[in-house]
Amino acid sequence: MNRLRVKPGVTGLAQVTVGYDETIEDVREKIARDLEYIGSADSWKMNLNILYKTFFTVIMGEGQ
Repeated sequence: MNRLRVKPGVTGLAQVTVGYDETIEDVREKIARDLEYIGSADSWKMNLNILYKTFFTVIMGEGQ
């Protein structure tokens, strides 16, 4: 339920670390990463890291 309390955004920790969902385990891993982000959403270092990874995923075509 904690995951649903946060508004969705353009990118996120789960999207830049896990990749596409292919198995139920991938979905579990994404949920775990979302909860990790929620626990430290005020961390500017984590947000900067997510933006950095998003840039290379989108611009450089290094998506999973």
